[in-house]
Amino acid sequence: MYIREKEFKPSLILEPDGTVTISKNRTSSTAFLKRHQTPILQCIERRFAQFQGDVDVDSIEPVQVVKYTNDQEKDVKVEQVNDNYDLSQYKHKCPHHRYSTRIITRRPLIIYIEKFLTQNERQHLIELAEKEFKPSLILEPDGTITISKNRTSSTAFLKRHQTPILQCIERRFAQFQGDVDVDSIEPVQVVKYTNDQEVVAHYDWLMPNASELGGERVTTYFTYLQANCSMGETEFIEIPFNRSLHERFCDILICDENVTEHGLRFRPIAGNTVFWYNMDEYGQVDYWTVHAGRPPGENGTKIGLNVWTRLEKFPV
Repeated sequence: MYIREKEFKPSLILEPDGTVTISKNRTSSTAFLKRHQTPILQCIERRFAQFQGDVDVDSIEPVQVVKYTNDQEKDVKVEQVNDNYDLSQYKHKCPHHRYSTRIITRRPLIIYIEKFLTQNERQHLIELAEKEFKPSLILEPDGTITISKNRTSSTAFLKRHQTPILQCIERRFAQFQGDVDVDSIEPVQVVKYTNDQEVVAHYDWLMPNASELGGERVTTYFTYLQANCSMGETEFIEIPFNRSLHERFCDILICDENVTEHGLRFRPIAGNTVFWYNMDEYGQVDYWTVHAGRPPGENGTKIGLNVWTRLEKFPV
């Protein structure tokens, strides 16, 4: 879309008293475009609306094109995206890792993160866990911890900051949430499912004695470390598949002929992550977050990483 030079005017700022002025704090130039000015702009506006869960396009302000010249803008160098990094360097500096995100739903807020962990980071976590796998446990309503037919996977608990690589991974999970305190993240769990092993529908919130253990679980990440299976999806039971909203996500969601009989089902794709908030904007637990880990099927294996963030620091 070509914007004529004469459309650019000095950028303005809105002062606390409501006046609009030119300021040294914003030295760029701005061109205002009319809403739906061209079919191309109309499609672009629609894309911005869809990214937020298909909000009304008319809730978007008329867009602004901003131009910086000379010292109005500083060069920004972005590290090249790699499939892997040199793991030996993590003890010196965590890599500047890049990934892409998609908002799947806004209530609850579910964000899909593609390529959140590299192949060699995933392999490192699996190697740390390999000798530590034990039958998975569940926390009963009365506070007891037991083995249950409702969760038949195996779990390996990794120590917080166990290696420089894990420490960088923990930091990445913290930074994604707005740079929360990394110590509010529970020690991560690697979980393995084979054949018909599964975890039935459950919530991650409402932990007994939660206030004594850093408060409620605010967020959950589930990252697929290995997916040698044709099944093994993560299903959000109470969130129905809506073709107008979700059909564009069929590369990461299961969109078969039975799609309307299930909740949203995420395909197990190694390296990718499903992130969601267990609490709503009012700090209340969100019942829409009930979810299940489906079995990987005959001769299948699925290995995942559970990461939970507490409201406050989680004591170790």
